[in-house]
This record gives sequence, C-alpha cells and structure tokens, in this order.
Amino acid sequence: MTRKEISKLIYNRHGGLLKKEADEILELTLSIIKMELIKGRKITLSNFGTFQLRRRAGRLRRNPKTGASVLIPPRQWLSFHPARFLIKFVNSPLDDKCKHKP
Repeated sequence: MTRKEISKLIYNRHGGLLKKEADEILELTLSIIKMELIKGRKITLSNFGTFQLRRRAGRLRRNPKTGASVLIPPRQWLSFHPARFLIKFVNSPLDDKCKHKP
C-alpha cells in the first residue's frame, strides 16, 4: 500500500475532509514520527506497535580472507515491534476481521 492509497482511504472514510487535507494529515503524522525517531524517542501506537531507533557501536573485526583488522563503523536501524493486539488480529480468521473497522 502506498502513501497515496493511505491518503485516499483517509479521504474516503472521513466525509468532511478535502483530498489535500487528507494528504496534509498523513504527511504531518509521518513527519512527526520521523522527527521523534531522529531525536531518539520511542514511538508507541496503541494496538499497533512500537517504533524505535536502535544503535550499535562500532567494533573491530577481522577479514576472514586476509586476517587484517577492519573497523566496522557504528550504525543505527529502525526496529518495529508489533503490539499483541495486532499480532492476534493478523492471525485471526477472516470472519473476525470483518467485525473490526480499520
């Protein structure tokens, strides 16, 4: 699903919005999430999951071919841990999903 498709769903499900407003709401939400992650904050969305920026320190390793020491630079990555509700919802039968409105 693309950003444009999500924006269209927001527009279709909320009768009082213009398409441009739906786009702006989505962009603002994603922008806030990105900025908070950059600041090192954890983002928890109830019944959905948690986004967190993880860091790994640089370390010294050996190249197996040459035996030379190689410095692996520090890095960071984004991790996502789904909420229990989301896991149960995704793994539930299709009939149960029809009872919930996304």
